[in-house]
Amino acid sequence: MYKVRSYFSNIEKLTVTIHPVCGGRFVIIYLVRIPNKIPGLRWATVIVAIYAVVWISLEGKLWQAMALAAGSTLILAGCLFQRILGGRYLGRSSWLAVAAVSGLLMGLSFGILVLVSMALKTGLHGHGPEFFPDEIDWVVSQIPLWIVVSLLAAIGLATLAHGIHPKEAHDSSKK
Repeated sequence: MYKVRSYFSNIEKLTVTIHPVCGGRFVIIYLVRIPNKIPGLRWATVIVAIYAVVWISLEGKLWQAMALAAGSTLILAGCLFQRILGGRYLGRSSWLAVAAVSGLLMGLSFGILVLVSMALKTGLHGHGPEFFPDEIDWVVSQIPLWIVVSLLAAIGLATLAHGIHPKEAHDSSKK
């Protein structure tokens, strides 16, 4: 017998009743549901696009390129989550695996997008280089750190999101 009840908008509870020959125990499996539409993604895309238009006209500063790359990375990750995983249910191990892979990819894409935005800014402004070679070397040397930090942050947030359940969900497993 399968029964699905929703406690949160993204956490579903799947109760599986094992046959009485096996002792008639209840096994509770919590599933994470990826939403079909991520709320606020369209507005975030508009804000990042407006920032990109303003960013092009400003003089090159590294923190501005990093801000644009961070916003673009989050928008890209949200769009990919929506397109590939929207509406699916994931168990704990699948959810953590998806979080780990997305954290690795977000850290790598952030570093690459910082370098691309630096190159774009330098190419569009015809008065010489916008960024010093030391800044470019620093960005390249920080990419492994950003990969590790985003991996750990994604796994930590996924663990927190999966571990938050209401009290009655834990009480029903004792019956």
